Formats: sequence, C-alpha cells, structure tokens
Amino acid sequence: METKYQAAVSYYQSKDYFRALQLFEELVTIYRGSEKGELSLYYFAKCHYNTKDYISAAYYFENFTKTYGTSIYAEECAYLVAYCNYLDSPINSLDQSNTMESLKQFQLFANRYPKSQYIAECNTIMDELRLKLETKAFKNARLYYQIEDYKAAIISLNNVVKDYPYSAYKEECLFLILKSSYIYAHKSIETKQSERFKVAIDNYHAYKENFEHGKFMDEANKIANKITDEIKIVSLKK
Repeated sequence: METKYQAAVSYYQSKDYFRALQLFEELVTIYRGSEKGELSLYYFAKCHYNTKDYISAAYYFENFTKTYGTSIYAEECAYLVAYCNYLDSPINSLDQSNTMESLKQFQLFANRYPKSQYIAECNTIMDELRLKLETKAFKNARLYYQIEDYKAAIISLNNVVKDYPYSAYKEECLFLILKSSYIYAHKSIETKQSERFKVAIDNYHAYKENFEHGKFMDEANKIANKITDEIKIVSLKK
C-alpha cells in the first residue's frame, strides 16, 4: 500500500491524473480516517477536477468536507464543491438545476467562510449565476408573449418582476405586461373588457412610475391612449 501511495502521489505531482486516480480510488478506502486517507481523498477529488469530471469532483470534494471538516484543505474543498457545479452549469436556455445548486453551495460557503480568500471570486460568480437564472426566467416569460398567450405572459412576467426586483430585464417586463394586458383586454368578450382595460391602464402607470424616461415610454403612451379610447367605446355600449 505504501508503494501504491507513493506512486499515486508521484503521478499526481507529474499531472498524470488518470493513473493517479486509479490508485487513489483504492487508497481512499484503505487509509480512511488517517492522514494518508485525508490526502488520498483530497488528491482523488482533485484528480477528478483536473480531468474535468466536475460532477464526480463535486461529490468527492463534498465528501471530503464531511469526512475531514477540520482539515487545512476543507475550505478549498468547500469552495470547489460550488465551483464544480458552476463549471457544469449550462447556458441559460437549458435546465438550470446545476446553476441553482451551485448558487446554493456558494451561499453556504460564504456563510461558513465569510473571511475566505475566495469570497471576492465567490460574489462575482454568484452575481453571474443570478443573472443566468434571471435571463432564463425572463426568456420563458417572454415566450408566452411571443406565442400570443397573453394571460400566461402577464402572470409569468409579473413573477419575474416579483422574484427579481432589481433585474436588468425589469423595464422590458413591465412594458410587456402593459402590452399583453392591453391585447388581452382588446381580444376579450365585451363583458370582460371594461375590467381588463382598467387593469391595463394600471399596468401603464406601473411602467411609467418606474421608467418615466424609459426606452419604451413613447410606445407605452400610445398604448395608454388606445386603452383610454377603448374604455370610452365600451362605456358607450353599456
């Protein structure tokens, strides 16, 4: 076992990670609970990381933090759990399970090691991950508008504004809510139009209050004028 251990360390140090990984896989169990077990698991996780098997690496880094929580490597491993999930996070058009898991792990890390050398990088990555989730949520909501499901668009866009109040997409969300609510009211049966046009005008005011000099303000004013005219028409029909 000692010969295997020395060979594994030598392979790792020479960056022959695939050979090192094969040896450490056995050594992790043999030396569990000892100093060599601690190093074996650390190197084993780093081998997975260096061969870009980030799913396995995250698993073994987390295993390390649970098994050797007082180790000098525990902080680094805790950070790398989150970082591996971050590296495995897909583009915003795909499922964001890994993104959410990574964000969760970074937050746990920041709470546990608030003075860590990794905190600045941690915060930068967390902002990037939040933007990815915002973008995913916004694109999903906007899709309802694009396929002309205006009721679903209003609900989904409102959820984006609620979940991400400081989002870079807030202005476009509020404008699309206004536009969707106007079209939805316009296409409604007469008995529903009056109530729905009032909701649309409320959405106009919501947009104006937040973005009085926004890039959609001119178009928003035109829609508001149409809403006012249609409310008058509906009133005359009663």
